[in-house]
Amino acid sequence: MAGLESQLGRMMDDKLSNFASRIEGKVSSLSLRVEKMEDRINKLEKSRRSPSPKTRSTSPLTCYGCGSSGHFISQCPECGVKSVRFEDPKNRTGSE
Repeated sequence: MAGLESQLGRMMDDKLSNFASRIEGKVSSLSLRVEKMEDRINKLEKSRRSPSPKTRSTSPLTCYGCGSSGHFISQCPECGVKSVRFEDPKNRTGSE
């Protein structure tokens, strides 16, 4: 009887240790996946960060006509380009 109990005890210990090793393997693979995902998230966050306005060296308004900053081409005093206005044809004078 003592031999049978010891055999059952060893079988249970073997099953428990096998189960524990499988769980440890799954936990380690999951932790590795989590680390890889965190690395991806960090890379995405770094790429999405916009530069602060302090680091910009030029004004955001730039004229494509004269090249100076501070106004757009439609407001350029040197180019003489007037901004185009689109009117509704019904509101024109002299037309039906």
